[in-house]
Amino acid sequence: MVLTNLQRTVRGLAVDASCPRSDSLGPSNIPNYLLFACVIWFLWKWRCKRVFEHDFSISISPNLIVTSFCKDWLNANVCPTRNVLSILVAWVPPSEGWVKLNVDGSCDGESGIITAGGVLRNHKKEWINGFAMNIGVGNVLDAEFWGLFEGFSMAWKLGFRRVFVESDSISVVQLIAKNSNINHPLFSLIQSCKMLIVGSWDCTVNHVFREGNCVADGLARLGYGKEIAITTVDWHPTLPVFLIGSADNSVRMTSKL
Repeated sequence: MVLTNLQRTVRGLAVDASCPRSDSLGPSNIPNYLLFACVIWFLWKWRCKRVFEHDFSISISPNLIVTSFCKDWLNANVCPTRNVLSILVAWVPPSEGWVKLNVDGSCDGESGIITAGGVLRNHKKEWINGFAMNIGVGNVLDAEFWGLFEGFSMAWKLGFRRVFVESDSISVVQLIAKNSNINHPLFSLIQSCKMLIVGSWDCTVNHVFREGNCVADGLARLGYGKEIAITTVDWHPTLPVFLIGSADNSVRMTSKL
C-alpha cells in the first residue's frame, strides 16, 4: 500500500500533508458522503458524454476534477460568521412630564378581521388609560394606523400635550416620517394622523421592538372578542395577567439579533 502524504504526516514520516499535484490538502478533508456522490455523478456524466459525444475523452487527472468540484461545493455552502449583537428589550417609561402611548394592530389571517389596541402610561409606569377596538375587515397596515389614530385622539382628549408614541410597525413610522403619496390607499388616514401630530403639542412617533410593545399587542388581540366598536380599558385587577404584569414594566425580555 502506498501511503498518502496525509498518512505519512500522521505517522511522522513527513511534515507537509499537502498534495504536490493539486497544491492543496488531499481528499481526506472532504466528507466521504460528498466525495462518493461526486464520484458517482462524474462517472455517469462522463459515461453519457462518451456515448453521445464521440470526440470526448476523460481527463488524465479525473481525481483532481472531482476533488476540486467537492471543495468548490463545500466553500459555496459555508455560512459566513456574523458579528451578533444581543440586546435586552423591555418597555421603558417616558421622561418625567411626558406620557408614553404604545399602539399596535392585529389581523386574523383567516377571517381578515383587524383589531387595534393602545395604552397610555406615565413616567411612574402607571396605567392611565387604554383601548381595544374591532375595526372590521382589512389588512394589518389598516389596523396599525387606526390604532395610531385612536391613540392620538385618546391622549389629546385626556389633556396630555407631551406624548411619546411607540409602534412596532416600522412601516407606520416610515410613512409618518416621509411625505405622503396621494395614491396610497391609506392616504386619508395617514394624513389624519399627521394633522394630529402637528397640533399644538409635543408628539413623536418612534419604532420599538415587539417585546417592548406587549401591552398594546395584548389589547389589540382583546379586540377580536368584541363588536365593531372602540372599548375603553381602564386598569383593573381583573385584567389578564400578562397586561397587569406588563403594566408595571415586567415585560418579557428577549435577545434581539
